[in-house]
Amino acid sequence: MQQSGIGTNALPEHIRNSKLLSSINIALLGSVSEIPVIDPAYYDERLKNIFQYYSINPDEMDRELQLYANELLDKKAVSDAWQVLLTMP
Repeated sequence: MQQSGIGTNALPEHIRNSKLLSSINIALLGSVSEIPVIDPAYYDERLKNIFQYYSINPDEMDRELQLYANELLDKKAVSDAWQVLLTMP
């Protein structure tokens, strides 16, 4: 039997145990064939704004990044959501 993705157990702990990402969206993140790496060419205006507005409060930044990733996953934009989540410390 061939596995279709890495599965949720292979996700980084902060993603796997997120209280803000829905279980469906965590499953979507686990559907990738491998954990992506940060794409230095990736640009997203909202992501930039989150970093600008929340840089002094890391907890709030994490929260905003996860909420944004949830929105992207709801739209099935898994690659974009990964890029957002990979920026989390």
